[in-house]
Amino acid sequence: LTYFLFVSFGLFVILGTFSKELVRLLSTAEYFDAYKVVPIVLMAYMFYGVYYAVSVGVSLKNKTKYIPPIVGGAAIINLMLNYLMIPAYGMMGAAVATVLSYMLMAIGIYYVSNRLYPIRYEYARIAKLFLLGVFIVVLGNILPLPGRMLSISAKVGMVILFPILLYLIGFFEQEELKVASRMVRRWPAVFRK
Repeated sequence: LTYFLFVSFGLFVILGTFSKELVRLLSTAEYFDAYKVVPIVLMAYMFYGVYYAVSVGVSLKNKTKYIPPIVGGAAIINLMLNYLMIPAYGMMGAAVATVLSYMLMAIGIYYVSNRLYPIRYEYARIAKLFLLGVFIVVLGNILPLPGRMLSISAKVGMVILFPILLYLIGFFEQEELKVASRMVRRWPAVFRK
C-alpha cells in the first residue's frame, strides 16, 4: 500500500499542482474554472485505488459478500451528498461528494478486510505522504504568483521538493535509499547500450 500511495501521491502532486495550467492547455475558456476540482477528483481516485489495495482479506478469505453492501452504501451516500451539495456548490459539491464516498468505501473495505486477514500497514509513512502531498498541492494552487513563468517555475520547484521533503522527514527507509542509489548508478548504462 505504501508504494502504491507513493506513486499515487507523486502523480497527485504533479497533476494537482499544475491543474490550472493543464486545464487551460486542454480546454476552452468556459471550462478554465474546472482546475479547482482536479485535486479533489485526483484524491477521490486515490481512495478508489486504496479500496482495491486493502481488499486483500476479502479476496483471500473468499468473503466477497461484503463488497456489495460497502459499495452500495457508498453509492447511496454519494447520491445523497450530490443531491445536497450540487445545488449549492456546483462542480465543487460533486467533487467533494465523490471523494467522501470513495473514502468511506475504502474505510469500509479496509475495516472488513483487515478483520478477516490482518495486515500491518505503515500508517506513519502513509500519513507523511498524505500531509506533505496535500500541503504542496494546496500551496501550489493558492500561492499568488505574478506572471505565468514565475508561477510555473515555483510549481516545478514544489514538485521537485516533494521527494526531497519526504527524505528530510524520514519517509524513506535505508534499504529503499540503497536500492534507489543502485538504480540511479545503473541508469546511464541503459543509454550506452
